[in-house]
Amino acid sequence: MKFLKFFSGKTPEAHEEKADAFFNAEAYGPAKIEYEKALDKLEKKGADDVVYIKQIEHKRYQSMEALALEHMRHGEALIETRNPEEAEELLNLALELTKNDALIQEVNEKLQEISSQYLVLETGVLPEISDLQEEVDVPDPRGSDEEVLSALFESLSEEEQAAYRSYGKAFEEGYMALNQGDFKTSVEKLSLAMEDNSSSKTYIPLELATAHMNLGNADEAQSLLENFLSNHPESLKAYHLLCDIFWEKNEFDRAWQLLLSCKRDLSDSLQIFLLKGETLFLAGKPHEAESVYLEYLNTNGWDEHIAQSLGKTYEALGLNDKARELYEEIIGACQGCGSRIDPYVKQRYADTSLETGQHSIKILEIYFDLVHEDPDNRSDYYQKISRIYTLQGNKKEARRYLAMADEFKKPQAG
Repeated sequence: MKFLKFFSGKTPEAHEEKADAFFNAEAYGPAKIEYEKALDKLEKKGADDVVYIKQIEHKRYQSMEALALEHMRHGEALIETRNPEEAEELLNLALELTKNDALIQEVNEKLQEISSQYLVLETGVLPEISDLQEEVDVPDPRGSDEEVLSALFESLSEEEQAAYRSYGKAFEEGYMALNQGDFKTSVEKLSLAMEDNSSSKTYIPLELATAHMNLGNADEAQSLLENFLSNHPESLKAYHLLCDIFWEKNEFDRAWQLLLSCKRDLSDSLQIFLLKGETLFLAGKPHEAESVYLEYLNTNGWDEHIAQSLGKTYEALGLNDKARELYEEIIGACQGCGSRIDPYVKQRYADTSLETGQHSIKILEIYFDLVHEDPDNRSDYYQKISRIYTLQGNKKEARRYLAMADEFKKPQAG
């Protein structure tokens, strides 16, 4: 038996255990190697335990990120001691290891700092700020203002495109500012554009209202939108924006009456059904919201957006089993057509499954996926993973992931 074991080598579990010990000792390089050995063994065995494989892959990912951060910090120290060559080597290793966007950006900034050090070492003269700017200047990946503006216009209907292109320079500047998040400039420029284009038929009030809403000027936005709808009763965007304002003010009856007043050819549209359902949901009338969503599905057939809203409504009604079944149906529909599954749907499916007493391998696998797809909420996912391992009787992994949940917990506001 010992002879056979010698030739077969360590089991994946043995490599994992050794890697865990390295990781806990902050020896991230050896940990990464041992996790890779475990994965290699699993591959050679043709193992079909998807969750266990994902677990090892995730541990390997954590060791790589920790090692990348370690390389970055050591590289940073070498920069300070004027040792750019070794620092550059470590920073490039960090780039090869990490998938963290924030860390990638930080490493690239350090590499630029090294470029400055090379200049100093070669010339003995500190470069001018303007020289450094010229050296790192790269073309804007978003393209020129004209290209960006053209792309924005092309997303509109042909009628809107023709109108938007005719409003002049102030409108173009205001519309660009709006889409770049500069709402103060947008209000200023779009207000000027309204003065230059006095016709009541322009679309400018719609964009100006959007800018005001983003600045918290709900009353100004409401007035603009109500006037706009009197001239453009076909604008679904205006209905949506006005509903947002009424919802914010808790004026749900006004939102409902607005939606009842829309043109007949709009009243059966997907967007109006969604707005009606959300209005009832926010007004604390989930049963009525359920009826609206079911009416659409019964009349028009399957729609993912309606199904998501109905799932949320079932949860509000305490019908977690029905919600879970609906989320599962959404996931199945996405898998059937090969489209990307919304992480929100995966999260709601996993959560409602857990709440209804299901903690299968499939649910654990979804939470591992969500850690990578939605890293901002990974602390919550690690807690759920820990909870599942506890329910499965695996106390060791439960403790491990609970510790990771604490590590990535968001700081409390205030």
